[in-house]
Amino acid sequence: MMKKNVFVLLFVITIIIGIATPAFAERLKYTGLARSEGGAVLASATVAVYLAGTTTPADVYEASSGGTSVNEVTTDSNGRWTFYADTTDYAFTQEYKVVVTKDGYSSITLDNIFILRLPTNAVGVLTNDGSGNYTWSASSFSESGDYSPTGTWDWSGATVTPPSTIPTIAGDNTFTGSNTLSKVNAAGGSATALTMSGTLGIMDGSDVFRGLYLNYTNADHTGSGNYFYGIDIGQITGDAETTESGIICRDGWDYCFMAYSPVYIGGNGSTTKGVLRLGDLDNSDHVSITPADETTSYTFTFPATVPTGLLRADAGAMNTTSSIADIDISGGTASTVAVWDASQKLTSLSTQNVITTGYIDGGILVTKSTAATVTVLGMSGYYVNADDDVIEFDLPADPTNKGYCFANTLYAKAITVDPDNADYIIMDGVAGAAGESVVSTGAADEQLCVIGIDSSYWKVTSKVGTWAQETPP
Repeated sequence: MMKKNVFVLLFVITIIIGIATPAFAERLKYTGLARSEGGAVLASATVAVYLAGTTTPADVYEASSGGTSVNEVTTDSNGRWTFYADTTDYAFTQEYKVVVTKDGYSSITLDNIFILRLPTNAVGVLTNDGSGNYTWSASSFSESGDYSPTGTWDWSGATVTPPSTIPTIAGDNTFTGSNTLSKVNAAGGSATALTMSGTLGIMDGSDVFRGLYLNYTNADHTGSGNYFYGIDIGQITGDAETTESGIICRDGWDYCFMAYSPVYIGGNGSTTKGVLRLGDLDNSDHVSITPADETTSYTFTFPATVPTGLLRADAGAMNTTSSIADIDISGGTASTVAVWDASQKLTSLSTQNVITTGYIDGGILVTKSTAATVTVLGMSGYYVNADDDVIEFDLPADPTNKGYCFANTLYAKAITVDPDNADYIIMDGVAGAAGESVVSTGAADEQLCVIGIDSSYWKVTSKVGTWAQETPP
């Protein structure tokens, strides 16, 4: 009966690190030898790597840098196997299990492989707290080489001498916590606390570069008196020999400031009003827009299109560099005269009285009517029968301050003047019944004039021809 060969694993662990402390290691090296019971070298054996005490494959590497992770390695011609564990994948204290197999031999498992010792040039002491957590401490430490530390560094209680200059920070970086730049100028000199500069790359469409970008997510705040300031420029005491500016834009920018939210100019927030100054490019003069001492908010809306001409408003005068084609004042009635009312507000001439010590000169409204029934409009007018047929003129309700005349002239046809059903016509001193009309006989020279003396009565002031009161059918 043939006896199966068995492994004898000679296990050696070393650590390859960038500097003299394990906290700086990027990949830890694990290595061992595979020999048969008779001492034969077991080349090309498969060494599978797992997390200690599990069947979970470990992601390890075949080299100290580069490459992709694997779950198993192969022994070399001398029976040596080696794998590297990256400290970005597993902690320094992680333990592993290896299973070695080769055709013709029984497999063997070695569990709980861990780091046995520190490098001989390590500084300080590595301490295990009994729970598998290791800490490293040193009374002093200095380093002049390049390294990439991982984990958390606790500098509490230590005296740290910062460099005189901040090294160049490449790539995208995120800073947390509060940071302060306290650089100021020396007496008699100038200084810049923070400079962001560079030459832009060529943009080729829909590209955006931001020198400074604020991007916060707001919260559902509670209570009152909360404020969020994206940029807060603190108060400063003004000096007569210095011009203090919170933000200044040099020329060349398309826009110095763009706002998609309301812009609030509040002065000093207590005694001074917010003032917007439009400066003159040639001198120090400026135009100021200053609010009055008002308790109500007002809106000043600019026109959507550029107005033709320049409108200038001085104390008691309004001038323009060219003539004004028209002025649109809202609130009035179209095609009516605008007058000042009792409150000295401009309004349409409707119920107001026109009072003048001069005279009013204008045309007389004459209406030539051809319809069988004509509704009389306006406050006054002269109506002529322009159709060779009988015609009826219906007076408006409420005769107050109204006056009209009606005539044949062109044709000899009967004319009917009909009041509202609630109004009366007084002719020859006799008031007709409510709604009773006045009708002519149809002579060519017939004419009748009426005037409203109150809200219910019309008075015939003159007539030509024969007219009679007649109740309409």
